Amino acid sequence: MLILSFDLAPVQAPGQTFFDQTDLPDHPERERSLTGESVVVDAISTLKNHARKLHRGLQDEEPRAIARLKRLRRGRRGRNLPAPTEIKRRHCLNAVAYELGFNNWIHARDVIGGSSTRDFGDMLYPGRCGAHFNIWSADYKEACRIREENDGHLLGYRNQFIIVDQNYIETLGLDPADPDWQAIGRNRVRPADSAARERLYGQLVDQAVARASTEFPVAKGPIPA
Repeated sequence: MLILSFDLAPVQAPGQTFFDQTDLPDHPERERSLTGESVVVDAISTLKNHARKLHRGLQDEEPRAIARLKRLRRGRRGRNLPAPTEIKRRHCLNAVAYELGFNNWIHARDVIGGSSTRDFGDMLYPGRCGAHFNIWSADYKEACRIREENDGHLLGYRNQFIIVDQNYIETLGLDPADPDWQAIGRNRVRPADSAARERLYGQLVDQAVARASTEFPVAKGPIPA
């Protein structure tokens, strides 16, 4: 099944699966190079440090941290987060995962680390990319064929596959000329080089952390409840 989209991704109904998961080959054994492993550790460590700073900010009643938490609690994923006075480190780990478009911390860790091929989360389809023309497929083999025919990039979004062009990659915040794209075969779903894939994820994590750290201005006056 092919879906052409200019803006919104297909909506998955409760209980519906967009592709037969048996069509997706098992994830290849991860390469154990020093470079690849250090990238994974760096990306995950960056998020852990980010969660630690958020937790500390909430404990210190920093307005920016409280504003971030309030926004997350209004969202679908973060509605179960506790109030600032009750939040713990594990909640902050989930919070930074929600900001990246994952279901929870474990989901984020597994996708970024390359051990999950069943649900890729929303990280590679942020709102700023919604205006691009994309090709959606429910079948992995079909998506690979379309990627090759269109000289595009194959990304994973939740339980679906999306084929995008270079302009999309730039809007995403990455350089389409980065040699790591060629190293992975322009396939983020089943990359030819897992270390290169992890480096690309690391760039997105760094950018997301930078945005979240500056997004909310430091408010003056009474601290919001």
